[in-house]
Amino acid sequence: MAKDNRDAVMAFIFQQEGGFSADPSDPGNWTGGGVGSGFLRGTNFGIAANSHPGLDIANLTKAQASAIYKTEYWDAIGGDGLRPGEDLAVMDPAVNSGPAKALSWWRAAGGGSADPGAVIQGICAYRLSSMHALGSWSRFGGAWGRRVAACEALALQMLHGAAAGSVLPQKANDARAATKTAVVKGAAGGGVAGAGAIAHGPSGDHTWLILLVGVIVAMMIVALLFNAWRQSQRGDALEASLKDWAAKKQALEAAQKAEAAQKAALQARIDLATAAEAALKDPTPPPAPAAPPVTISNQEQKS
Repeated sequence: MAKDNRDAVMAFIFQQEGGFSADPSDPGNWTGGGVGSGFLRGTNFGIAANSHPGLDIANLTKAQASAIYKTEYWDAIGGDGLRPGEDLAVMDPAVNSGPAKALSWWRAAGGGSADPGAVIQGICAYRLSSMHALGSWSRFGGAWGRRVAACEALALQMLHGAAAGSVLPQKANDARAATKTAVVKGAAGGGVAGAGAIAHGPSGDHTWLILLVGVIVAMMIVALLFNAWRQSQRGDALEASLKDWAAKKQALEAAQKAEAAQKAALQARIDLATAAEAALKDPTPPPAPAAPPVTISNQEQKS
């Protein structure tokens, strides 16, 4: 059940959200929701003063923050009923954009009926496209893109479990291939647009058409380059997730070997103690070994 995965989901969110911050230029740090409005109480573990004006944000504990996330976000998206990996792909955007928006992306990606891997990828694509349309993209887009890519990579790792070692490399290769394809298409589109403008020349009768074609091609190039950038970040995140999975697997195997050695040592001590206890209960000494037979020579017999 996904409810057993909630701690792993929250570990990612806490890692991304960080600790206490009281930047006065961040409207979320003010109880009134705007810079200079109300009191500057900050954000801690992603819990902000604008949405929780009555909280002592600076002294908020991780356990308290986790309880808030469960009530206001996890339960709101029905986290217990989502598949492992799918739960992270819905929960993380719920924290950033609200549960209603996250669920709308989940439904658009196929909800719980489609292949969970496709749902995870679809949610992350919708999420990033929505972020790209925001006016603050130019300032925060890089960090947002890395977070979405890391969320998708970890969600796929959670989904595939023991098979992640074979799935993640293929996903990373696919992302790298998509990056190259988008770059090539973008470059080709730019060449076509330039050639078209040159062919038409400065004729006044076609200026508007040239401009329109130029704008359309430019938009296509921007979209392709954005996709190339996104796929590059996905590739980086998937490769990082694979390394993380391999490290976890190695640590687990080492822990299992150490546990097996401890069990063997414990069993050996138990066997020794059992033997010692049995000896104490039966103190009868073992029978003495029989004396070797005495051999008498023929000469001794004659005498």
